[in-house]
Formats: sequence, C-alpha cells, structure tokens
Amino acid sequence: MAVVEKNMNRENETPGRKPAAETGTVHRRSLMERVLMVRRNCLMAWKRFRYGLRHVHKTAYIASGVYCLPDLKMAEYSFINARSWICANVEIGRYAMLGPSVKVVGGDHNFESPGTPTIFAGRPSPVRTVIGNDAWIGCDAVIVAGVRIGDGAIIAAGTVVTRDVPDFEIHCGVPNRKLRDRFATVADREIHRAMLARDAIPGHYCPPERYTDSPETTV
Repeated sequence: MAVVEKNMNRENETPGRKPAAETGTVHRRSLMERVLMVRRNCLMAWKRFRYGLRHVHKTAYIASGVYCLPDLKMAEYSFINARSWICANVEIGRYAMLGPSVKVVGGDHNFESPGTPTIFAGRPSPVRTVIGNDAWIGCDAVIVAGVRIGDGAIIAAGTVVTRDVPDFEIHCGVPNRKLRDRFATVADREIHRAMLARDAIPGHYCPPERYTDSPETTV
C-alpha cells in the first residue's frame, strides 16, 4: 500500500471551488494561481509515477499522508485531503472532494470460516466502491467498501456510510441517514445534473487556508 509523502507546499492541500454550473465559463487564472498550479501539477505527476497511479487523472490531487492502492481511479479535478485511507477498487468521480482523514475500508477479511481464526482466513475479492461526481465527503467520515455515493451527494463529518447514498442528498450519522436534499427545488437539481453531464471544465480553486506554526495552534 502506497503512502503519498508529505507535500512541502501546504497551500496545495486545499480543494477547489466548483466551476460555473450554468455558463460553463473557463476562468482566467492570475499569474500566482498559474504558478501554484504548475507546482501542483508537477508534484502530482511525480506521485502518479512514483506510486503507479495510472488511473488518476492529471488534474486530480492527492494531499500528503494519503494511503491508497495503484488501482485507485480519480477523475478530473477530484481531491483527497491529508491522512485519508483508501482501500482497493475505489472510483472517485469528477470534482469530488474527500476531507481530511476520510476512510474507505471494510470487507477485507473472511470471518465466516468455522474453526479458522479470522487473521488466517484470507481475504475475499475486493468489492467496488463508487464516490460520484461532485460528491463531498466530510472530515473523518468512514465509508464501508461496496457502497455507492451518488453524484452531488454530501456526507457530513464523522458519518459512517454503510448503505448507498442517492444523488444530491445530504447524509449524516452512524449509520448514515438522510438529513435533507442538497437543492431546494427540482429545477436547481436538474441544472446541476446537466452541468455534471458536460465535459469537465476548470475553475478557480478556493483560497488556501493558512495555518500558523505557533505551538498554540498546531498539534
């Protein structure tokens, strides 16, 4: 299992703001933003090469300290934040964001073999886990392998996802339950669905959150 080494540029660990849903406008970047994007892209090119991440799109980003396997699939502008743990056979859609310390785990030991300790019982074939386009997974969420999180869905911080999440729903709790719909109207939902159906487009990333290095504010 690969660990993505620490990123010397902390600013690169912040996920992106979404592109315009209705216009599909390609935003002009400032000079500083273009420089940061070049650094970010070079860093990810090295990570893809170093860890054999052949199925990670060149615009996707993986922050420091992330554990993953070479079969990880990440589409355009997707993002995994620091200290996350991603098991085998996971697919992450376009614009999807995983917050810090998100875990995709489970189903990796046989435990129904009478007379055999679980530690010696082997592993089943990995099941497929899908995180849809523009899904947002909050900090410390746990996703049980084999579920599907739909397009535009949002998972609250600390949620344990044990069953599928439909498109454009917000879920929370242990185990997960629906909190509410993401959009107030069907019309808004369909506007967003139409945007996701088009080819991926770039947009402006959120300004990076800046942390001080003082003992009072770091752990």
